[in-house]
Amino acid sequence: MKQLKNKYKYQFSKMLNVLSIVGVLVAITCIIFNVINYLNFLNANIAPGLYDYLSIFLSIGLSLFFIVFIIFAIFNSYYEITNTSIIVHYGILKSKYDCSEIKEIKLLSRFKKLTLVFKDETFFFLSMSPIYHEQFIDELKKKFPSIVFVQVSEEK
Repeated sequence: MKQLKNKYKYQFSKMLNVLSIVGVLVAITCIIFNVINYLNFLNANIAPGLYDYLSIFLSIGLSLFFIVFIIFAIFNSYYEITNTSIIVHYGILKSKYDCSEIKEIKLLSRFKKLTLVFKDETFFFLSMSPIYHEQFIDELKKKFPSIVFVQVSEEK
């Protein structure tokens, strides 16, 4: 996969991938069930009430929203380094971290994870493919030379 300049693709864990697939399958099942339920109401001699319509269309709407959210998350999740910050794009959600607040970036060798450590000692794990770690670190250090790089080799 070609890496866009300043953008680093988010790498989902296997568990998150499985949960996403299961969630989408449950949402599709919910949509099918509610469409069948709606068609049964149309064929019944008893007129459905407002509650019936609301529950059906709310279930379908929330299921569609969930499916769209997951699709956006899968295809539009990445880290972006700007001139002042790191922006985390996760589907339709976005978080911004000011790079002047980053004290160091750690590479946890055992877990193959990058961690941003902030001046207030809070931290943030970056979930990206290890093949982009060096490129990400180099770009971050080039733009923000005060950020210290630390490689932690943790043995069992």
